[in-house]
Amino acid sequence: HNQSRKLPLQTLYYLCTSLNLKTIAYPLKRQYKSLSANSEINSNCNRLLSLENMTSEEEKTSEGSSTDDITNYFESMCYANATKEDKNEKLGLVVKRSSAWNTLYISGIKDTSKFAGSKLQIGMVILTINRMKCPKTVKEFQKVMKETEGNLTIMAATISKEIDMTRRPRGSSTMSEYVTLLPLWGIMSCYSAIVAVVHVSFNHGISQYQGPAKSSSDYTPILFVSGAVLSLLYSFYWLQSYTTFSEYFRLKKEAAKTKKKGARAPSLPELKYGKIDNPAIRCADRCAGNLLEQLIPFFASIIAYATFVDAGDAARIGWAWFTFRSYYYFAFRRFPLVFASTLPAYCCVWYMMGFAIYTAATADNEYDAVSVERRWPWEK
Repeated sequence: HNQSRKLPLQTLYYLCTSLNLKTIAYPLKRQYKSLSANSEINSNCNRLLSLENMTSEEEKTSEGSSTDDITNYFESMCYANATKEDKNEKLGLVVKRSSAWNTLYISGIKDTSKFAGSKLQIGMVILTINRMKCPKTVKEFQKVMKETEGNLTIMAATISKEIDMTRRPRGSSTMSEYVTLLPLWGIMSCYSAIVAVVHVSFNHGISQYQGPAKSSSDYTPILFVSGAVLSLLYSFYWLQSYTTFSEYFRLKKEAAKTKKKGARAPSLPELKYGKIDNPAIRCADRCAGNLLEQLIPFFASIIAYATFVDAGDAARIGWAWFTFRSYYYFAFRRFPLVFASTLPAYCCVWYMMGFAIYTAATADNEYDAVSVERRWPWEK
């Protein structure tokens, strides 16, 4: 199973390395090393079991059965014996599973344990239990130990390769600054989409749309405004990621240069989720949050104005609202200049919704701003 997973992992690693995608390549390399180490442990353990099951000395010294290469891989191999008088008797052996290497290792030996005087040491990999291969999970190991009664023999070893079974490699330390290119690409893509939508809307025109919308085609200019607004929203989302990563790497460099004792850079989750206040990140968060908060009243008012008053004017006011919201990032950093972005946008929403309600309330049932026969676009 491990061999079938190693080939695609190795292929992906070389591909990401050639593309200089270090953020993806390093975790793949660690996973590949983990599978390789686990495969070597299993293969050598199987060879030891097969050698132990040989009965004659001739078989043990036959071709392919030498233990020289195995002892070169495992060092400090030892056997530990104990006797369980009862199934419920506890042995005082603490075992954990290494998430990095997918192997059980000894993490503690209690003073009252029957293995306290044995050669077992903390950090050793458990290979066999009564000449049976060690289970993969802690629960299975505990089940085997509990069901065993009488003599109990454990074979464990320290791996000669410098592998710390008690420590899992951290992925955050290998994060590359190239990760900031992804949100930067997203911002540029959203800005390109805004330019494209504005160009299409300008060529399509608005002057031909007069009066309330009576069919789905009358909402075309509203569709262009909606596309630009959503592109602006997602550009702010990408701006959040870009600012967070940029500040993370900046503070990490500053912490590396400082000579104060105990100084450390904040972690990425601490910056992203506001555990540590950062003005730049707070500004980016408010850009996305404030725009998201205003979308519901904006879309409700622009659709109401286009339906009851005038579709062309609704699009014009919508583009004005979009303009006021577009420079919120720069206005927020220079308080109270932020009111130059929010208050005009509020006025656009209030005007469209208020005038739509007034027009609908004062309309003549026979003929006025809204036709009774075709009041809604989806009604024939």
